[in-house]
Amino acid sequence: RALLAAGTGLGESILFWDNSRYKVVPSEGGHSDFAPHTERQVELLRFMLRRYPQVSGELILSGRGFRTLHEFIAPDVKHPIFEDPDADPAPFITRSGLDKSCPVCVDALDLWTAVYGAEAGNLALKVLALGGVYVAGGIAVKILGKMKDGTFFNAFKDKWQFTDVLAKIPVSIVLNESAPLI
Repeated sequence: RALLAAGTGLGESILFWDNSRYKVVPSEGGHSDFAPHTERQVELLRFMLRRYPQVSGELILSGRGFRTLHEFIAPDVKHPIFEDPDADPAPFITRSGLDKSCPVCVDALDLWTAVYGAEAGNLALKVLALGGVYVAGGIAVKILGKMKDGTFFNAFKDKWQFTDVLAKIPVSIVLNESAPLI
């Protein structure tokens, strides 16, 4: 089994059965290279390489990634919250994406969710998590409607010859936002 959790960072771990209980094997998988899956994601990688020497999954799949995606999609569209250096624009972007009040925020939320699904599918393949993948962390719970609309799971299973294998892996969203810390 596998666990990934997006919030202030991107945590990834493996769960293995030791004949009495599941043990968690920690990793720094969130710092692995971002693997673009579509032409648009390749453009996102190019955009991010102009800002960072290495682009990890965590740079996109954490709260700070929402503003980066917004700037990638429409650099000229600014919201007042962007002016406050101490403010976190992720809640505004996700709310505006969910309620469809800002087309750029809708697009940013769609792109973020697809990248998250693809990363979850990558982790599932790497550890052959046939017993399931658990999605935890603060973001998934806050965008639960988006996580359930098919964007995440379609990207999760879109792995060429492994689509059928991944389509059979159960994906569960952990509703307790504190679970990754526990």
